[in-house]
Amino acid sequence: MDIADRKSGRGENRQCVTTLRLLERTKHLQPESRVTDMKHPRVPSIANSLLMCLVAAGFACSPAWTFAEDVSGPWDLTVQTQQGTASPAVNFKQDGERLAGTYRGRMGETALQGTLKGNNIQFTVRLKFRDQDFLVTYTGTVEGNAMKGTVQFGNSASGTWTARRKSGA
Repeated sequence: MDIADRKSGRGENRQCVTTLRLLERTKHLQPESRVTDMKHPRVPSIANSLLMCLVAAGFACSPAWTFAEDVSGPWDLTVQTQQGTASPAVNFKQDGERLAGTYRGRMGETALQGTLKGNNIQFTVRLKFRDQDFLVTYTGTVEGNAMKGTVQFGNSASGTWTARRKSGA
C-alpha cells in the first residue's frame, strides 16, 4: 500500500492517515516514499516516531492514566473581591472525583459539594446573606498543597481565590 492509498483512507484507520499527513508536513516523510521500503534511510526513525506518537496518544486519551490530586483535609482560603478580602476555611472529604465537606467563613458553617477531575476543582456552598440564600461556586486548579481560581457569588459578584493546605494536614 503506498502513500496515496493511506491518504485516501483505504486499508488504514483515520488516525494513521492523520499521522502520515503530519509527518509529510514536517518533511520527515516524502509523499513518494513508502513506509514499507526498508532501504529508505529514515524508515527506522519514522517507525520509532510513529510508535511513540501512537503510544503517547493512547496514554493521553485513556482516563485510567489521569491521576487526580488528593485534596482531603483542611485548607485555608483567601478570597479577593472588589468588596475586600475574606479568609474562609474548608475541610474536604474526597471519594474518587466527588468532594464533600464543610465550609466555614464569616457567614457561618455550611456543607460543600464538588468535583475534582485531574487537577481541576469545582465546589459549591450555599450561604445566607440578609435572609437571602445564594450559591457560591469556586472553580480552579490544584497543584500539590496549593489551589487557585475564580469564585462566583450567585449572579452578582465575582473574584479570585487561593488556598493552602493547612500545615500538618
